[in-house]
Amino acid sequence: MSSGTRRRRVTLLSPFHGGSHRAWAEGLVRHCAAEISVVGLADRNWRWRMQGAALTMARQLRGQKSPDLLLATDMLDLAAFVGLARQHVGAAPIVLYMHENQLTYPLREQAATSPRARRRQEQARFFGFVNARSMAVADRVVFNSAFHQNAFFEGLAVLLERLPADSERDALVGLAERCEVIPVGIETSELAPPDSQLRVPLVVWNQRWEYDKNPQGLFAALQSVAERGVEFQVALCGEPVDRVPAEFREGIAALGDRVVHQGYLSRPEYVQLLGRSRVVVSTAHHEFFGIGVIEAAVAGALPLLPRRLSYPEVVPAASAATCLYDSPADLTARLTEALSDPDPTRAASLATADGLRGRFDWSVVCEQYDNLFERVAGRH
Repeated sequence: MSSGTRRRRVTLLSPFHGGSHRAWAEGLVRHCAAEISVVGLADRNWRWRMQGAALTMARQLRGQKSPDLLLATDMLDLAAFVGLARQHVGAAPIVLYMHENQLTYPLREQAATSPRARRRQEQARFFGFVNARSMAVADRVVFNSAFHQNAFFEGLAVLLERLPADSERDALVGLAERCEVIPVGIETSELAPPDSQLRVPLVVWNQRWEYDKNPQGLFAALQSVAERGVEFQVALCGEPVDRVPAEFREGIAALGDRVVHQGYLSRPEYVQLLGRSRVVVSTAHHEFFGIGVIEAAVAGALPLLPRRLSYPEVVPAASAATCLYDSPADLTARLTEALSDPDPTRAASLATADGLRGRFDWSVVCEQYDNLFERVAGRH
């Protein structure tokens, strides 16, 4: 943006303003050339946020000056919001950012005929259609990865087959034409790899303590490596949960004193721990981007990730052969090698960190967002 160009005024609507959603919003505010004002709601009661946040946010915008552009996240029922708030936001164009979607979230394995399973399936279809309806209202839709975009439209195709013949399915199928991919930015300056790591190698797992991240796969791999006599420690980070799942209790008990940390850390403590880690592992069944593993990898931990989901497009091409595994047995073998032989692991992790920093640092990513804001606002 030239010095004589007025900064675009962007109002960011964040109905579930916490965790990665909040970090993304704060990164935009700090690094983008646009003047971004955040309207956020606490990150709780997500089902109610998807149904009620439109009403709350429309009320909050009353009396405010109309922005050049509205930027909303996927937890907002954008169609309802536009109906409620258009008189307050004028003719501002709208960009919808898809951190996640409710249509393709994997359900816990259970009998397909159980009442709970049927309720979850109906809920997924309802909220998935809210996402699709929001996309129909937006001028531009942005996904955080190509995998996420493809998965959503595959799920939408299945949903549309279940809808009545007069369901406007053609209009919804055409939504893909207004979509593009821009990743989440990373604050890489605080994540520089240290000069050396611990003598006893540290494995970090920094994802949600929930079933879709497949903790059973993680503990199975770690236990297999332990049975081979490899020396290592484990740090289990992640968002706090009300009740520790049984698979975590059992896995932690099996690993014993190898587990040196479990639970939430402050940001400075978390960054320090990442810098001490040799390996970061994901065994996830569900991942649209992977901000946690990217942060750990930028901090110098070698990422060992499944060759699926968003990971193949996130990992630098030159590191794919080292970082992506194909099966549980392959993960165990790669983890054993990484924890047993520090020098090759160190060289691979530093090369991977450099590649990720060059792609995902906010200074790089925000150029893409500013270009998007200018394109969309400029057309209006």
